[in-house]
Amino acid sequence: MSDVLQFPTTHMSEKARVIHNETSNLTDQTLSHIQQIQQHHASLPGSMQGPFGDFISILQQHMSNGQSLREQIGTLLGNAAHAASGTDGSIADSFTGFENSAPH
Repeated sequence: MSDVLQFPTTHMSEKARVIHNETSNLTDQTLSHIQQIQQHHASLPGSMQGPFGDFISILQQHMSNGQSLREQIGTLLGNAAHAASGTDGSIADSFTGFENSAPH
């Protein structure tokens, strides 16, 4: 019996795609919600618009940072899957021809 060790590259690649898709959906939803908030912002009395505008600005920055981080994680995971797949292939290729030559 031979134990084969491999990186879970298929799973890694799929998770990277899921992260990218979910981030794209989250970005669309966030933009829609912020537009709704901005519409309400315009209807506030003048004395409240400054502080509420500051809040919206901070919210947008934090949401953007979070979404950017998710995209980076998805990209890094996809790149890691690609690199791991190449490593698996290289290791397997380096053992070609040695399967039957091991001492028994």
